Amino acid sequence: MIAARVELCPIRAINSARLAPVAAARVLRLVIVCGPKTSPVTAAALAADPRLSFETVPDGCWTLTDRRTGQQFTSPSDDPERPEPADVAYLGRLPRPDRKGTFLLIAGVHAIGSLGAATYLAENIADLYEQASTRPAGVDTPCPHDARWYARALGSRLVAELSTEPPSWIAEAVARAIDTVATSHAATCPIDDQSHPSATIAILRELPDVYEYYILGDSTIVFDTAGGQLTARSDKSLSRVATAQRARVTATGYEASERDSARAELVEAERAKRNVRGGYWIASTNPDAAAHGRQGHISRRELSRAALLSDGAAAAVERYELVDWRSALDLMEQDGPQAIIRAARDAEDSDPQAKQWPRSKPHDDATAVLCIAERHSQEAG
Repeated sequence: MIAARVELCPIRAINSARLAPVAAARVLRLVIVCGPKTSPVTAAALAADPRLSFETVPDGCWTLTDRRTGQQFTSPSDDPERPEPADVAYLGRLPRPDRKGTFLLIAGVHAIGSLGAATYLAENIADLYEQASTRPAGVDTPCPHDARWYARALGSRLVAELSTEPPSWIAEAVARAIDTVATSHAATCPIDDQSHPSATIAILRELPDVYEYYILGDSTIVFDTAGGQLTARSDKSLSRVATAQRARVTATGYEASERDSARAELVEAERAKRNVRGGYWIASTNPDAAAHGRQGHISRRELSRAALLSDGAAAAVERYELVDWRSALDLMEQDGPQAIIRAARDAEDSDPQAKQWPRSKPHDDATAVLCIAERHSQEAG
């Protein structure tokens, strides 16, 4: 869900919404622009939101309230001392009262708030949907920076940290990069590992005699040696936490009204185990996470090729078992790294209800890189 401050047209998200794409096969069939004050049906639907509620304060004004923290978002136009031309609005997808799917609700404290939220939705629906693939309804995300912003910022910082001479230890470079990116927006966002965007990291670095590798989070690096041996390195810690919540999500059909709440519970359970002992470690705000990455090296003479994949790309091998790792690397070398992503997407599109391959969401973020080692001939002597 979104609680947002509206100043004419601009909007700043405080929470996130899970929205259906207009252009998708399963289009959004019902949109309601109405607040709980004038509609008992809207009031009843809002009561099902586990995170946000509309309430009245003692002076009679309406406010959006975070159920978990008690924080209230009041309309700046209702400030008796310094009223501003701005409002607060709600934007979110809720279960329909007739239990026939979901609907999109837009509700400002005042009419200008509803207009601002609708305008923002019309102009940003593609970005909102991309964010929604990892942010289900009811999940509090106070930081307005999304995972895409974080991955780009962290990637840029990592390139800088790993380009120094003499070379830094990879884990130390990762720690500095995490800390730098977190600090860069600490003045405007709450910086904590539970609500901050996160990213997995996979690094393969060439040095004079060896290739160093590093993995933090649920990514995979596959090595194909000159002798023909394949070795896959990955971190599966995330799959070992919140197992009960994940099972509930995968057992729930995509059209089921309870799916949003199940996804919200899964995300909250995973966040509670993020970057803590006994949980899983990933790049977010805590630089100490860097020390928990898997790292090692392989001789330059031994390596023939290597692939770095996020879990969405590795799923073609590990989850869907479409090919083995050797065939996957051959496919990537022949048709480009995008070929393995396309294979995973084709499998997911053929199973839209996740019946053949139970999973918590239709698609996962997918990135793949193929590295071909230089061949060095040796002189006999």
